[in-house]
Amino acid sequence: MCNKSFRQSSQLQQHKCYTKCVNIPRYKCDVCGKEFNQSVHLKVHTRVHTGEKPYKCSVCSKAFSNCGYLKIHMKVHMKDKPYKCLECDKAFRWFACLKCHMRVHTGEKPYKCSVCNKSFHTSSDLQQHKRFTQCVSIPRYKCNVCGKEFNQSVRLKVHMTIHTGGKPYKCSMCSKSYNLSRQLQRHKHRVHSNMPDCRGK
Repeated sequence: MCNKSFRQSSQLQQHKCYTKCVNIPRYKCDVCGKEFNQSVHLKVHTRVHTGEKPYKCSVCSKAFSNCGYLKIHMKVHMKDKPYKCLECDKAFRWFACLKCHMRVHTGEKPYKCSVCNKSFHTSSDLQQHKRFTQCVSIPRYKCNVCGKEFNQSVRLKVHMTIHTGGKPYKCSMCSKSYNLSRQLQRHKHRVHSNMPDCRGK
């Protein structure tokens, strides 16, 4: 044994099941080599490789490889929401959801953006912030006309053509000009793609 200690007996049992510090016969997965100290745990594990899902929901027919996952899923169909917020009338099926909701009342925002240091109640809010905002810590380039900011000077330069009316991207096959290079490329593709270049080159 390894003499490691745990606060709860369930943690000790899990430790015995999934670590190699026990001197009892091990059951090894033929596919990935992972070992277990009980054959039933190996049997459940092999479903990861076979895709077998013997536990089916009687309501929606969704299937699971583990009966524990099915029990968790069944709460989706339950009308009972035992975890009630003491601050408002909201109730939840899972304690984790209540815990997350309570941050609305406490003001706790444990998820912080590593770039701009803005904090959020949930990890999903943080991920959405990262995906849809320009929270960069490098110097920002601000338009002196409308105040819009950019994280690259070249983007500000392109943006300024909206205010100045400048169209630096000129078509070599006609007299059209555009603010953006992609607009010029789109124009060439739509208008000139089937035309021969008659400039004598």
